[in-house]
Amino acid sequence: MQVAKKKADLSLAPLLEPRDALPRRIGLVLLTVVFIAAMPWLGLTLSLFLGLAAGLYLMGVRKRSHLIWTSFAVAAPVYILFIAVLNSDFPHGPVENAIAAVSALFQARP
Repeated sequence: MQVAKKKADLSLAPLLEPRDALPRRIGLVLLTVVFIAAMPWLGLTLSLFLGLAAGLYLMGVRKRSHLIWTSFAVAAPVYILFIAVLNSDFPHGPVENAIAAVSALFQARP
């Protein structure tokens, strides 16, 4: 509607502005590609934790405790919901396998 009234256009210029944010945008796209590519090996929980920490760092968060606790606060409920409760088909990595092994030890005791 706005294009027909000549109040807007279909150019990609708004995606490139502001120019100083462009490296972060490209970095986030690359980080997303790495996150998806690493998930089969790292599993959902670890790849989400590391990907979120890297994304926060890329966006300017530098305080280590904020990076760790925010990433943990997201990754832990995701593990609980998608892996433990729903038993979904997300890839299992070292964190999921370690938790399953510890859980099996406690369940095997009489």
